[in-house]
Amino acid sequence: MEKRLLLSLALALLVLFVFNRFFIPPVPPEGGPQTAAEEMQGVAPPRGAPSIERPSVVPVVPESEAGAETGEEIQAESAEEIFVETPVYEVRFNNQGARMESLRLLEYSDAGGEPLELIGQEAGGSLGWPLSITTGDEGIDGAIRSGLFVAERDQNSVRFELSSDGLYVSKSIRFNPERYGIEVEAAVLRDGQPVPFQLTWQGIFGDQSTEYDPSLVNVVRWEDDAFTSFAASSIGRPGWFDRLRGRGVPPEAGIQPTTRVGISDQYFLAMFLLGAPELPRVVADLLADGSEPGQEDAPQVARLSLPYPGVPVALYVGPKHPEALAAVDPALPSVIDYGFFGFFAAYFLQGLIWIHDNVVENYGWSIIIFTILINLVFF
Repeated sequence: MEKRLLLSLALALLVLFVFNRFFIPPVPPEGGPQTAAEEMQGVAPPRGAPSIERPSVVPVVPESEAGAETGEEIQAESAEEIFVETPVYEVRFNNQGARMESLRLLEYSDAGGEPLELIGQEAGGSLGWPLSITTGDEGIDGAIRSGLFVAERDQNSVRFELSSDGLYVSKSIRFNPERYGIEVEAAVLRDGQPVPFQLTWQGIFGDQSTEYDPSLVNVVRWEDDAFTSFAASSIGRPGWFDRLRGRGVPPEAGIQPTTRVGISDQYFLAMFLLGAPELPRVVADLLADGSEPGQEDAPQVARLSLPYPGVPVALYVGPKHPEALAAVDPALPSVIDYGFFGFFAAYFLQGLIWIHDNVVENYGWSIIIFTILINLVFF
């Protein structure tokens, strides 16, 4: 009898291990004492895919268009770092190029107990930084990258402005003071005439305390009332598994106009949320890791460019936590891929989160308690 009991327990643990490993989506790393679920209590569940409402943000910093209208030179004397902190973000900017160089989540910690970094520092320096302004004109783009912008910082926002040699550029980034919402407003003019440009999300995005794996970083977009994705590693060279699932993409990914498009890793998401469909462009950058130029298996990094629509662009940048996602856009929770047994995994995940939020506030112990409960049911 004891052997049968031990054997049944061992088999149950094996089944749970396989199920947790391959079918239940990973839970974000442990954060501080207040979790996103606690903050978002009372959020209604998503109902299909309603139209997007941009997340509420702090009042817009008053814009000074003097440089655009009069040609007045607007430049800073030297490079400087600017910091913005909200209850959920700690962000570092550099006024040279109006760069966002660091975005750390205060409610999530890395292995060293520090706020979790989402922007790759080395890749940012070599491939470019998130939310860069690009026009396709190397002269203008080079002037933007090297330009010393005048920065005005507010409590939850920062505004950059540059005017030189007939070129005027402004970029305002505003952070929701409570949720994982960001809003970007920008303008580029040459000799007083608007210049079309893109907001480009580039470099490595995701948990920087783990080793970068391009097969786990995906471009996610909204198509036919559902989210679909393809891995960064499959851009231009899909493997057999990607081809089998229909996820392979050409060198320049052909994405239809969409209202939601972004980059995600296992735990975190950076998603553009648009009021009207726009046509994004996705290409692959090669990560400088010692690989030979042109090497076929060199690690790839997805670069996503979105035409600026002329109105402020909203984003979700944060954890793939159902309540936090729904608080910004009711359709976003469906971005979580629960795997083949998604129907069961979704309920298992909710149970795991409930134990975490109401019993131990530690995902390691929550998994142990949940496993014991499941074994009791099997017993």
